[in-house]
Amino acid sequence: MKFVALALLAAVGAPAPDFGHGEAIYADRCQSCHGSHGDGQAASLVGVVGRPAAALQGAVYTRSLSLSGLTWTPEALDLFLTDPMRMIPGTAMPASLADPKDRADLIAYLGTLGAR
Repeated sequence: MKFVALALLAAVGAPAPDFGHGEAIYADRCQSCHGSHGDGQAASLVGVVGRPAAALQGAVYTRSLSLSGLTWTPEALDLFLTDPMRMIPGTAMPASLADPKDRADLIAYLGTLGAR
């Protein structure tokens, strides 16, 4: 019976992301440092999904992030946003998002920034 329930849950999948909610989280939690289009004190998040970490020319990164070898996949962003300093000790990123739905919506919104 557990197998059937798990199969049904897998078939249904995760809820569709709420891009508007993701944009609101970005405006509230990210934009003050990352700017609206790369005009902040931290690296631009435009095109971040799929980009290697610490690869944006002209941005300043910590040594730990530069040596991380990460690529910002949705999965890596989810782990990072859960607890940045635990994932990459020495990172300058102070903010985290505890709620999985908030992270999913923010990451979905970030994925739209590469299209601009």
